[in-house]
Parts: sequence; structure tokens; C-alpha cells
Amino acid sequence: MKHTLKKLASVLSVAIGSFALGQSVIAAPTSGTYINSSLQSTSGLPDLSPVAITLNIISTFLSVIGLIALLLIIYAGFLILTSGGNEEKVKKGRETLIWAVIGATIILSSLGITLFIDNLIG
Repeated sequence: MKHTLKKLASVLSVAIGSFALGQSVIAAPTSGTYINSSLQSTSGLPDLSPVAITLNIISTFLSVIGLIALLLIIYAGFLILTSGGNEEKVKKGRETLIWAVIGATIILSSLGITLFIDNLIG
């Protein structure tokens, strides 16, 4: 056990020492443009800011989760309708419906907050 700890300590000290002695790389220019403007205009990609891209990703994610909540609401209704008088199935369907509606409410409020932030920023 002591031998293993000594090996681990020596490996960690060498690794930390090698990172501590590293120097900065001077591979990129420190000023000027990084992308040729003619290449940027012909790339076919929209000129979006990182904030707009992030908001698009969040909106898409919330839309997919909203679809899942809608499917859960439909499933809960199916459980209630096909229960055949079985109280356990009715209870399960009712609980699923309640949690799906709560989830849909949270999703819609999240989407509203996202759109509000988008209006503030952009």
C-alpha cells in the first residue's frame, strides 16, 4: 500500500510539475481578423450571435419536452378511459394527468422566460 502511494505521489508530482512549467503557445495572431471576410460571407451559415444560437437550442429543447408532456396527457386520458372501473388504473391515470399538466405548466413558463430574456438581450 505504501509503495502504491509513493508511485501515485511521484506520478502526480511529475504531472503537476510538467503543467506548471508549460509556456504559452504563440500560434494565433494577437490582433487582426481571424476569418477571411470573403470566406465568411460565402459559408452559407446565418450570421447569428452565440446568444441567439443558445436561445434557439433552448426553444427547440423546450418544444420537444412540451411534445412529450402532451403525449403524457393523452396517455393519461387513455388510461382513465380504458380503466373499465378499475380504481387503480383510474388513480394512475389521474396522477399521470396531474403531473403531466404540472410539467406542461413549467415548460410553458420556461419558454416564456426564454422569450422574455430574448427580448431583453436582442
